[in-house]
Amino acid sequence: NYRSYYKEGDVHLIFTLNADGSLAEYAIQDQSPKPDRMLNEIAAASLREASPFPHFPKALNLPRMSFSVIVSFKKR
Repeated sequence: NYRSYYKEGDVHLIFTLNADGSLAEYAIQDQSPKPDRMLNEIAAASLREASPFPHFPKALNLPRMSFSVIVSFKKR
């Protein structure tokens, strides 16, 4: 959906999932002095669109889990 935007960069996403796979919360941690707002929005929209995620395995027995990922945008 975002192939018409051709800038490169990294977006640091921190997000929390509930045990049922639903997205509880997320934040973007700006690492660069001049963050690309469009790349941030693309990464956030992609995370929202990917939700809900699969349920946690029952053996995990946790109500929530937090993740920190770097989404890298590179030209091909």
